[in-house]
Amino acid sequence: MRALRTIPCLSIHKGRFLPKTKMRPLVDDPDHFVAIHDTEEKGSDVNLAAHLVHDAHLDVFDTALVISQDTDLCEPMRIVNRELGKTLGVIWLESSSPGKRHRMVSNFIKHANPSILRRSQFPDVVIGRGGLKIVKPQKWA
Repeated sequence: MRALRTIPCLSIHKGRFLPKTKMRPLVDDPDHFVAIHDTEEKGSDVNLAAHLVHDAHLDVFDTALVISQDTDLCEPMRIVNRELGKTLGVIWLESSSPGKRHRMVSNFIKHANPSILRRSQFPDVVIGRGGLKIVKPQKWA
């Protein structure tokens, strides 16, 4: 996140993870349940949708790239693309084919495979605010 903050004119809107305990059946014995720890992401899709539509209304972009396969975003993407006339692309992060809903609401879909993602990383060292060195974790190399 600190490296992302070095990009001028980039704003970050976070969601949050809500930890929960849930009861789930055992695979081999569906009559018996166990308690599991689970996390549920809250707010990211709503934040993305709200800012996408708002920014399109303000006419602050020509083309939007949505890096999500969440079908909950298809309606705001449709509004931005079809009703507000903005070019909208989807970055698809799986090897599977994009679904019909995503194809219908976007102008283009690009696949991002692990090789492309590796080449798209920041340099090993980024200089942040106040000259602070931000070093890429070794395991990302």
